[in-house]
Amino acid sequence: MENLSINKLNHFLRGELSAVEAYADAITKLKDDAARSQVQQCEESHRSRAVLLRERIQHLGGEPSASSGPEGAFARIAEAAASLFGDKAIINALEQGEDKGLRDYKQQLPDLEAEAVEGIADRLLAEQQRTHELMSQLQTSAR
Repeated sequence: MENLSINKLNHFLRGELSAVEAYADAITKLKDDAARSQVQQCEESHRSRAVLLRERIQHLGGEPSASSGPEGAFARIAEAAASLFGDKAIINALEQGEDKGLRDYKQQLPDLEAEAVEGIADRLLAEQQRTHELMSQLQTSAR
């Protein structure tokens, strides 16, 4: 069962790494300073969650994923396409990523062994909800 937990934590880690990559890319492309500031907050949150997940995977004796893998490649393609259409499209793409991340955490965190997520489950979900809300607000204001 521990391997299953490590695999699932690595899935979350790859999602966080993908988000960091997407947000870092968006920061360089957004023209609106206020939007860029909120996007930077989200990037920092995803970066800190990636650190938290790496530490937990190592604590459980696993090897943390080094990259975002195929998820990251797909996110980069979506982000590049969105950047062709400006800030609104970039924000929309980021908000869709936040939707997916929130769904993943809500659906999959409860399936993990308590030891695997002890002390971090609430932090991961709360931060995901916070970045989701930030991007939802930004998306609404960008319309």
